[in-house]
Amino acid sequence: MPHSHLACRMGLSEKHVSNIITGKVGLTAEVAIALERVLGVPAGFWLTREAHYREYLARKAEQLRLEQDISWTSHFPLREMERLGYVKREQDRLARLMCLLRFFGIASPSEFDAWWDRLQPSFRISSKKSPNLHALAAWLRKGEIEASSIECSAFSRSGFTGMLPEIRAMTLHPPEVFQPKLASLCARHGVAVVFVPELPKSYVSGATRWLNEIKALIQLSLRYKTADMLWFAFFHEAYHVIRQQKRALFMRDDAGGDDTEEERKANDFAANSLIPPSEYRAFAHGRLSEREIIAFSERIAIDPSVVIGRLQHDRYLPFNSKLSRLKTRFEWSIE
Repeated sequence: MPHSHLACRMGLSEKHVSNIITGKVGLTAEVAIALERVLGVPAGFWLTREAHYREYLARKAEQLRLEQDISWTSHFPLREMERLGYVKREQDRLARLMCLLRFFGIASPSEFDAWWDRLQPSFRISSKKSPNLHALAAWLRKGEIEASSIECSAFSRSGFTGMLPEIRAMTLHPPEVFQPKLASLCARHGVAVVFVPELPKSYVSGATRWLNEIKALIQLSLRYKTADMLWFAFFHEAYHVIRQQKRALFMRDDAGGDDTEEERKANDFAANSLIPPSEYRAFAHGRLSEREIIAFSERIAIDPSVVIGRLQHDRYLPFNSKLSRLKTRFEWSIE
């Protein structure tokens, strides 16, 4: 049918019909209805194809824009993120960029800066090593994603504090026992606990933040892969949850984060929650043989790793002590 005939039947100018056919102008609902009456093809058919075509054009234009941002991916440890399942493994550079944007839930790299800046005002970290902030951001985002799938009751400060002795007793159990139980207990009182393997140069062993007014997140990296460091990190972060500083992001790093009064209090809380101060003072000044350490650990019902780690931190034992072999060690099981 000549354009002029179609234009006449639809009540439109021949130029307008020509522009519709060549894609220069969009096909509106009114035009789709007119086409339905003239050609007998439902309006929905035309509108669906119009939508698909406009999406195609938008994606092509977006692809051209994003090609200018491909270098942004070089800031992230992508290979390790792919290995750990953070993002899908892709060969094409543009596809990698797309995966990274979907992972962060942002439209373009410029939105990443805005997302990170929202965390910055409450960013608490003091490290002897300078972390790769992009790797750190990816680790935090992974924790956020993992926590979103954990259903939690509304946060209860008294409930969470009250169950900490029960969690302390879990130091005597293997990961396959304590990990699900820890997550379940904490979720019951409004705290999502997630274990996320660290990324290269992130230098972080734990982090705490509030996802909303009634749900907190404790994220652990198992950085040093020993029971003493894992449990100290958990109780350190638990202190920040109890304090309910809902606009703050706290992170425990290589240096222990002891440069602020708040971090020192968190360290003291963790140390005293794991080993009663009065018991520890009397024991630490005595004979520190393997036999005595095991006996003391059994008496206060805690993993010997925690006792050895505390003695090493307080310089009662050297860090290269042969007694370190008594520490319980963990490894990630990555499928």
